[in-house]
Amino acid sequence: MDCREFHIHINDFLDNKIDDEKTLEEFVEHANSCDTCKDDLEIYYAVASGLDSEAKGTQYDYDFEGKLNTIIDDYKEDFDINYKVRFFSKTLFFIAEFSLVVSCVLIVLNYLRLLL
Repeated sequence: MDCREFHIHINDFLDNKIDDEKTLEEFVEHANSCDTCKDDLEIYYAVASGLDSEAKGTQYDYDFEGKLNTIIDDYKEDFDINYKVRFFSKTLFFIAEFSLVVSCVLIVLNYLRLLL
């Protein structure tokens, strides 16, 4: 994801409206790798959080950077877990397929041995 595309998705990210997991993952990766875009995201987040707190009449939590980093870290952790689950599922499926093929070969060999 480039900086232009990142800026297009900032409001959707803050509103938790990025439905495509790949786009969300690219957004988070870009936020972690581009200091300029991360600074912009922090500004947007601070303004959005301030407006939200003002609208709700609640006290400001001024650690915007810390809260935003926690949100991004949570997404990264979710991506890592999802990757591990997908990897484990694919590995398990491969083992099951391999076992099925071996079983079929053994059955055919057993059947051929009985015919001889």
